[in-house]
Amino acid sequence: MRSVIAFIVFFMTDGIACSQNLVPNGGFEELNDCPNNGGQLQKTTHWFRGGVSSPDLFNICDGMDTCGVPRNIFGYQFPASGDGYCGMWAFSNASLPGYGTHEIIGVRLSLPLTPGQTYWASFRISWTSSFPSPEIRTRYATDKMGVLMRMDSVFEVWDWQPWPDHAHIFTEAVISDSLGWTQISGQFNADSAYSFLYLGNFFGDDQTEAILVDPDGNTDISYYYVDDVCLSTDPLDCDIHIGSSEVPILPDIRAWIGQGGVIHLDGLSAQVPIHAMVYDSSGRTVLSWTGGLDNGILSGIGFPSPGTYFLRLIMERSARTFRLIAPNQ
Repeated sequence: MRSVIAFIVFFMTDGIACSQNLVPNGGFEELNDCPNNGGQLQKTTHWFRGGVSSPDLFNICDGMDTCGVPRNIFGYQFPASGDGYCGMWAFSNASLPGYGTHEIIGVRLSLPLTPGQTYWASFRISWTSSFPSPEIRTRYATDKMGVLMRMDSVFEVWDWQPWPDHAHIFTEAVISDSLGWTQISGQFNADSAYSFLYLGNFFGDDQTEAILVDPDGNTDISYYYVDDVCLSTDPLDCDIHIGSSEVPILPDIRAWIGQGGVIHLDGLSAQVPIHAMVYDSSGRTVLSWTGGLDNGILSGIGFPSPGTYFLRLIMERSARTFRLIAPNQ
């Protein structure tokens, strides 16, 4: 009973915690004006281009197929959430005049980071091959899309080269899913009071893996839609996970850790197959498990120490994250 009470109290007070998404307009929903052509990132609030290249903005407000949603001149995709998203080049090869072009976007955080504090960052991307129209298609998908923190505002700087070959979080997997959204996420310890977040591919082309996805394509670049950018001290604020965009499952599910490190779930059918992952407060995976429930019990895993853990439940294309308290055993 003590573990149940501890979980419920923590859950109820979670809503008044000080954590928040430090990225203003992380979903590109707030607009100064409706985009009607490429290269109009400035028509959304807070965001700016981190160079003279021209990241793009898409929103349902554009009734044409130029910058509209879901269809636009770069492809076809519904937003991961809300009514809009942005898009950018992540790679272009040496045969193009714009060799080495990586488009970068930036935003001033609502609060500077606290040195020594652990932060969780995430964003979602979707690859598209139709650039800038179905008749001109991109050939490549790439890795290395990520988030880089900086102290200064890098606005309309022509050249980031030499590229830093570093980002605070980035994907080492080549993302080629054009149907759904893939979330890139991770955590880092702030070593400075960073005030700006930048997003893009910060690695040189010699450090970027490019895979030929569309042999019939005729444009040697990779291009990604971007949505749901988040930075917080709490992974629940960013709904941290890796995978396609998901829809939360029923809100009346309860989860808690009982004696012996047993995870109890209330509200799920025993016949429903689920995939569960448990992370500790540093982001380390403690448990990865797939199967059904046995009398409402997920597993007895013997948590290494008392403290806060995060349980991620995934069922088909539905998911939910819980914060758990492991009591003294």
